[in-house]
Amino acid sequence: MRTRDILTIVTPLLVGGSIVLALLSHVGADNIINTVFTPITHWWLGLPVVLGVPILFGELRKELSLLMIYQALGSFEVMLKTIGKRDAFFSIALSVGVALLISGVVRVLLEGVRWIQV
Repeated sequence: MRTRDILTIVTPLLVGGSIVLALLSHVGADNIINTVFTPITHWWLGLPVVLGVPILFGELRKELSLLMIYQALGSFEVMLKTIGKRDAFFSIALSVGVALLISGVVRVLLEGVRWIQV
């Protein structure tokens, strides 16, 4: 069953994500996406600006991430049935928000330590 899932879900997303990424790069839209994600990737996380597209499409290009997403969607369905749509979406938004907050705070702390050492 997992092999079938990989062939029917992961492979098309992997190939499709790669095609979309190549097309975006070909038409220059990757620069626009990187610019849109600059507040998160560069300003908040301190990463190079060019990582906006890879971060965005990284989920589509990695088989493990796709399998985890597929499994998470099953968990999401259970959350929808158990706690309702509003609370399930709030839970996801809270998780993403906390992850971004913690990663930004860690970045600031690490840069502060590096600044003190210089």
